[in-house]
Amino acid sequence: MTYIIFLFVCFILKFLVEDYKEPVVSEVDQIINSITEKKPVKYISNGVELKTTLKRHYFDILDMENGKIYDREMIAEQVIKQHSFYNEDVKVGYKTKFNTKDINLAENYILNYYDYIVNLN
Repeated sequence: MTYIIFLFVCFILKFLVEDYKEPVVSEVDQIINSITEKKPVKYISNGVELKTTLKRHYFDILDMENGKIYDREMIAEQVIKQHSFYNEDVKVGYKTKFNTKDINLAENYILNYYDYIVNLN
């Protein structure tokens, strides 16, 4: 009989210890955790969600290879070239992939990136 009482007391103590170890998470903490859940970064340019990063997108607009060394004149040449391609496509009636706002935005982004790299060290 004492053995059964001993097992019963051990079982109750085990249950209390396991219940005590569980962390208590309040409803406020659960709401905060659901709000601060990490979500993937969305890249948006001119109201369009991009599948790539902004840097890669803007280098693609100006048909430049990322990682090469460029100067302001080369960037300006690429901008002029892309504007002329755009104007030719509009005159012929083709659907254009990028408009002038995209090209100008890419120019500003890459020039700012160029200034950042030049002044980095």
